[in-house]
Amino acid sequence: GGSGGTSIINLEDQVLSGAFQIPNTFPCGTLLRVVNNTGTNNLAVTLPSASDFDSGYYITVNIYRGASGSYDSVNTIILYPKSGDTLFDGAIASLSMQQYWGVTCVSDGSSNWIFVNKGRT
Repeated sequence: GGSGGTSIINLEDQVLSGAFQIPNTFPCGTLLRVVNNTGTNNLAVTLPSASDFDSGYYITVNIYRGASGSYDSVNTIILYPKSGDTLFDGAIASLSMQQYWGVTCVSDGSSNWIFVNKGRT
C-alpha cells in the first residue's frame, strides 16, 4: 500500500456548491470527513483517478453528523468514480451514503476502486 500517516480533512458542503472532486494529492490513509448540513441538497463527491496511485492506496470517506443544531439535516452523499474509472469492478456506477456511513476505497493501481469497508461508523 501507500505510505504516510492518516490525516483528517473536513468538508462542509456549503462551501462546495454541491460537488467535490477529491484531489490526487491526498496522502494514503486520508480520512475525508464530510459534514453535509445545508438541509436541501445532496453532495456529489468524486474520487481521483485510481491509476494516479499504486495498488493498495486507500482513502476513507465518512459522513459526519455533529451534535449542534446546525447539523440536524444530513443529506445523501453520492460517491462517484472519476470518468474512465469503475467502482467495485464495474458492478455499481455510484454509491449513495447516508448519515454516519463510512467507506474505505482502495485503488487497484489501474482504473478500479474497490470498497473494503462499507457501513455505519
